[in-house]
Amino acid sequence: PRIMFYYHYLPAVPFLAVLAGTWFVSVLQSDRDASKRLAIILVCAWLLGVVLWLPHWLGLRVPKELVDTIYFGLPGWR
Repeated sequence: PRIMFYYHYLPAVPFLAVLAGTWFVSVLQSDRDASKRLAIILVCAWLLGVVLWLPHWLGLRVPKELVDTIYFGLPGWR
């Protein structure tokens, strides 16, 4: 298998951001409460993931307690 680098996907990021923003606004303006809840839950889950993993992605120092509880919270991740 070939190695895929992140810069191969970089040109698609602005289009994905515009599509995701358009979808999110259209869902929030709809009358369906279940769709609104789902959209808000997805955005909150995404934000939580970014807050938890951004220091790791950027190579910042992370306290050992945080690493043990969050990153290695699942037994198979070590």
